[in-house]
Amino acid sequence: MTQAIEHPVPEAVDFDNLADLRKRAERKIDDLADGESMLVRFSSSSRSGSAAVALMIAMYRRAHVAGKSISFVDVPDEVVNIIEVSGLTDVLPLVAAEEADSGHIQN
Repeated sequence: MTQAIEHPVPEAVDFDNLADLRKRAERKIDDLADGESMLVRFSSSSRSGSAAVALMIAMYRRAHVAGKSISFVDVPDEVVNIIEVSGLTDVLPLVAAEEADSGHIQN
């Protein structure tokens, strides 16, 4: 079983802080050890939109290139709506909070 390393997302994700958030997240992905995956938790994020989707895509790409697993939890409805309209539901691994908290994430 892989160990999930949590990465919280701040309350506001916008285009002013996107570059910094992306750099920090990508460093954390690069630091994942073998057998570790990243669980990105949006539970404290209440002001997000298309910038959050851009962050998620960047994180997913970095993890994919590195051969690491990543999942997104507690994604705000506003962001989920953008993901659905953009046709990214089959790309970005969204996970229900209950599933993440139980440790039964399918990657």
